[in-house]
Amino acid sequence: MLFRSVDNNTPKDHIIGQDPSAGESLQEGQKVNITISNGKEQTVVPDLVKLATRADADLALRDAKLLLGNVTVQDSDQKEGTVLAQSLPAGSSADIGSRVDITISSGKLAVPDVKGESKTQAKNDLINAGFKVQIVTEETDKASAGTVIAQTPLGGQLAAKGSTVTITVAIPPAVATPTPTA
Repeated sequence: MLFRSVDNNTPKDHIIGQDPSAGESLQEGQKVNITISNGKEQTVVPDLVKLATRADADLALRDAKLLLGNVTVQDSDQKEGTVLAQSLPAGSSADIGSRVDITISSGKLAVPDVKGESKTQAKNDLINAGFKVQIVTEETDKASAGTVIAQTPLGGQLAAKGSTVTITVAIPPAVATPTPTA
């Protein structure tokens, strides 16, 4: 007869036992029972994506008898620490004790470059990208009134989602009013 059994020390499909044992005498026609390894005990990989923190992912893995592997940080519009990806697919089977690598969000994303845009367009672009906007004005005749002439942080730099981007908007220089003479 053929039996199967989980054995964490023997690869799958290898013989781990027999009855009667090797060296014992058999009668003609007597059956030999063989036990074959199913390999290591398996567990189901939990879904870690969208968990809020690395600690939450570690806890979910420990509950499934798995280990947290390498943690990579990636820029993303998700809150800092949110799990973005995992190395083993959720719902798949894995050997108990396997490591699962995760990618988490830095919480930072590239600031849109709004220099040269109108104040309204720049404000909308920054808000839609997840930033707060502070507007300051500067008198200049080098740009059209209402045009963004500077921003902090600069376009392309990384900043935390929800942080403030300051835009400087051109306004026309004040016209000096002549002082009447008597």
